[in-house]
Amino acid sequence: MGKIYPLLLASVLLAFCGKQTGLSGVSDDISGEHMTETFAVNVAASDKLDILLVVDGSDSMREERAKIARKLEPLLEYVKERDWQIGIASTDMVSCFAAIINAKTPDYQDVYRQAIDTIKPANAEQAVYMVIRGLRGMPVVDANNTCDDNKPQRLVRENSAIGILIITDEDHQCAEILKQTAAEGCEIQDLYDNIKLRGIPNVTVRVYGFLDETDKFLAWRDESGESVFTRHEPYNTDDYDTLLKAISSDLSAIVQYKYKLQEKHDGEAATVVISDDSGTTRTLGQSEYGIVDKKLFILTTLPTNTSSIEVTYSYQP
Repeated sequence: MGKIYPLLLASVLLAFCGKQTGLSGVSDDISGEHMTETFAVNVAASDKLDILLVVDGSDSMREERAKIARKLEPLLEYVKERDWQIGIASTDMVSCFAAIINAKTPDYQDVYRQAIDTIKPANAEQAVYMVIRGLRGMPVVDANNTCDDNKPQRLVRENSAIGILIITDEDHQCAEILKQTAAEGCEIQDLYDNIKLRGIPNVTVRVYGFLDETDKFLAWRDESGESVFTRHEPYNTDDYDTLLKAISSDLSAIVQYKYKLQEKHDGEAATVVISDDSGTTRTLGQSEYGIVDKKLFILTTLPTNTSSIEVTYSYQP
């Protein structure tokens, strides 16, 4: 599932492993009040998934745009029953969404395809800038192919999991945009900082790329050596179906396993135990979950026969 950033999870106490539920074997190490809560697997606090798709509008990416425009179903393979929405934008600095679709959008498959097919070729290719704009909210292009800046629409909803997919054969080109405009927010670090504000990297926000393998995107690392990308693949692949299905599966895990706690975790101690239909239990290991404030995140894919999740944690009244 990827490494969790330690500074962002400072309030997460790592789980203690054991065969018993509750705090057996570790209670001597815990002070303060304890709370035990049990959740059914299918009653996660939120099943909202917001996907931002930023597609290179240059002539060199015409073939890739045509491919991705016809691959909505693989992207939705494992999340189609969730409360999903997709915002589609170009890299060409036109500050609007080509479309925002969800399951209730009439003929959403056609709207998705047309939104990508009608992206006007342009060579600005400002992927990071447009991702950040998209996360903050932009207007949606109207029937006359114009944008009304007075009518911005938010793609990212409260308590949603976020998937970002960038498709480009260029780097972020931040130096070029700064030469031409006074715009801010085009460096990889800006994207990384924006993601940190919106959730926990590798837990509630995932960034994927179909990229040029020599791209400067891939050279960027934070102070701990982490890339901003959860996963990246060559942009000129012939197998978008397999890659998009893998992304869909990955996103389904972070949407499904997020639960709202009654109390705010104090960061001291916790255990998480899963039970299956037969009553067999297993205590999750420290890399398989995290607790931040009043939210429990399950970071591992649970067996399909999992029936309930029990968490016992300490909190300060």
